[in-house]
Amino acid sequence: MWQTGPRDASALSVSEQFGPLTDVPAQIGDLRVQGAGGGQRRGAAWLLRHRPNATVTCRYVVSTAGQPPAPSQWLRPVVTPTFFHGVGNAFLLVPHVGAGYPETYDVLLRWRLPAGWRGACSWGVGGVVSDRLSPADVRHSVYLAGALRTHRAALAGGGELTLAMVDAFAFDAARLADLAATLITDQCDFMRESRFPPFVITAMPAGRAVPGETTPIGGLGLYRSLALALPAETPITDTIEHLLAHEIFHYWNGRLLRPADPEDLVAWFTEGLTDYYALRLLHERGRWTADTLAVWLNRHLAAYVENPARNATNEEIRARRRGAAKTYGEVAYQRGLLLGLRWHRLARDRGVSDGLDRLFRELVERGRTTGLRASNDNVRSIGTRVLGAWFAEEFDRHVARGDTVELPEDALAPALRLERGVVPPRFVVPGAVAPKGE
Repeated sequence: MWQTGPRDASALSVSEQFGPLTDVPAQIGDLRVQGAGGGQRRGAAWLLRHRPNATVTCRYVVSTAGQPPAPSQWLRPVVTPTFFHGVGNAFLLVPHVGAGYPETYDVLLRWRLPAGWRGACSWGVGGVVSDRLSPADVRHSVYLAGALRTHRAALAGGGELTLAMVDAFAFDAARLADLAATLITDQCDFMRESRFPPFVITAMPAGRAVPGETTPIGGLGLYRSLALALPAETPITDTIEHLLAHEIFHYWNGRLLRPADPEDLVAWFTEGLTDYYALRLLHERGRWTADTLAVWLNRHLAAYVENPARNATNEEIRARRRGAAKTYGEVAYQRGLLLGLRWHRLARDRGVSDGLDRLFRELVERGRTTGLRASNDNVRSIGTRVLGAWFAEEFDRHVARGDTVELPEDALAPALRLERGVVPPRFVVPGAVAPKGE
């Protein structure tokens, strides 16, 4: 239901595409509107005519996955006998933005659920939740309902984390919530953040854990929340720790510091640099040993060396990453991670005691206070001023031209060193014996 205000014409819209859904409007069927006429579809919007200050009620049917999905399909709306899961981008009609429409609304969500079910979303857990939200925030939220397990954990600065999950995993809600709260506290301490907002994490089953095999997991950072899709019966592993750390860090690199459009041109920054900080902080804050960090970095180094799209430009990544997910889709992550390792070491060698962190913290603060967007031009110009003239040449080589990123041997000294040879480079724990033949 939507109160229209003084207009006599309005529009409701959905995302054009989302994840595996290349045509989200096609998932919307049997639209019925009360309090307005029209309902004519134009692209991803439905146009309505109504009297001023009308209350418009829309009902529609959503095409869903039907059963617990395969890991690659978890972003589709899911309806099963035991739970419902959906990200608003995949199914929610919301007021159209722009053209004089309000920027924010008072939004009320009232769940109508079977007996024994509970509801949760990005901005609250319970049968009725409300907040002041933009249409984009409503859409960029997760919605989960079922016989859920929940747990709350305190965050630094007085905030609270709420976990809501389907009871399908080899861990309880308290353990995952406490882990996430610890990672948030660690990252807040690193970012000198004193006001992390209330945060919701949801978890649903997708696929099933198979002993001895790696099962894909999914995660998506959303409005004040994180949606997880994990194999049923899975325990908490370093893969889940990494996913949590990566998605939580998007609070700074993605929300406070938003990427400029088109986002694909700065994916090396928003995704690759986020991966760098996620891995680094897991180790520096004592969650991971040097051995675990080395395993993860070796995996990334090998994938980068073997990636035929290693030297793709940002424009090429933008054009091809969705059609070539394992090459052009991965190179932005790989490049940003390796540049984080390289630039942090180079900056410290040139007298910047806090290395790359000085630049990243300044960019985030500008995003928070002035609305600065992370564009390649902004990162280059501010980085040159903050870190020194050397940064401009580095940026042009590796970001603009896509030259291969080489790492200093002491990039993570003293915990790790880099060995060079004819095989892909790899980090090792000092004093450890390298496997024969490598």
